[in-house]
This record gives sequence, structure tokens and C-alpha cells, in this order.
Amino acid sequence: MLSSADSLMQQRPDSSLAILENIPRALLTEKDEQAHYALLLTKARHKNYIDETDDSLINIALKYYRRHSSDSLLMQSLFYKATILYNSANYPKAIISATKAEDIARKLNVNYWIARTCELIAEHLLHDILS
Repeated sequence: MLSSADSLMQQRPDSSLAILENIPRALLTEKDEQAHYALLLTKARHKNYIDETDDSLINIALKYYRRHSSDSLLMQSLFYKATILYNSANYPKAIISATKAEDIARKLNVNYWIARTCELIAEHLLHDILS
């Protein structure tokens, strides 16, 4: 089910969200499954314009990916953590998380994520300046 939700994420984020919300968490027994689920659900909510302010879910992914996985998944987790921090008006920590994501994106030379993180940082800075 996780791979189905992941494959639908770009074209049909609403369908992806529906699949993820219907997965019983009790079925996710492995730490890597729990982390993948946490990242995908956070991503699906973001793509469906649900502004989260609780970072407990993405923290599951961050904790796992800091220790066990690829830089790409850690970078995405940091990006979504930054958006949640931004939504909760924690702008300094949001900028720190986005900057860490940007550093990894630059290391991986992934232009899409470099642009996304820079855009997020610019939004935070403009908000702070204009407030």
C-alpha cells in the first residue's frame, strides 16, 4: 500500500492521501515502514494543502532517516519539517531545517529540491522582514 501511495503522489495526491489514511498503523511493524509512512503522509497532506502545525509525525521520519537511510529521504523530511515549523510560526527553526535540507540538496545536486528549499527560506525571510 505504501508503494501505491508513493506512485500516486505526484499525479493524484488526493488518492495517495486516501490510501495512506486508510492504512492501519498496527500493520506498520518495521521502523523503516513507519518512517516511510510518516514521510509519505506528511507529504500527501502538504500536497493537498493541509497546513500541519504538529511535527510529531514527521519527527518519526527524521529520527529514522538521520540514522539509517539515504540523504534524499532525510532532505525531504527536513523540508517538510520546515514547512510544519513555518505553519506553527516557528520561523527561526523553520529556516534552520530548510537550510539543512538545502545543504543536502546541493550536495546531491538535485535542482528541484534546491529550488524548493530556497523558495521556502525566502518565504520565511520575507515574512520576518514584513512582520
